[in-house]
Amino acid sequence: MLPSGDRQIHLLDYWQVILKRRVGILFTTALTLIGAFVFNQVASPVYQARSRLLIEEKLEDVNLTKNILLPYQKEFFDTQREILESEPVFEESVMALGLATQPIEPGIVDVIV
Repeated sequence: MLPSGDRQIHLLDYWQVILKRRVGILFTTALTLIGAFVFNQVASPVYQARSRLLIEEKLEDVNLTKNILLPYQKEFFDTQREILESEPVFEESVMALGLATQPIEPGIVDVIV
């Protein structure tokens, strides 16, 4: 072996190492791709959704001096929010979306974790 100061490493030397080890490189790449594909097919999908509902009063006249918010309007908005968060509305939404009939199957990720 030559001392480190006598020879410089060129790009051709790296290419020769890659060619020499190409079987191992190709095997590792293929194994990683196959493993990722199998994992994506076996893992159960996890969905998460969030929503926010904005309830506003429609003002017919833009003149703010005439449309002063009345004290009962806060109660109206609170009532509408409570209705939307109520159990019957929740159950109706679940049934309309068909979420009650979808079984939840544990995937490989659930088993590992």
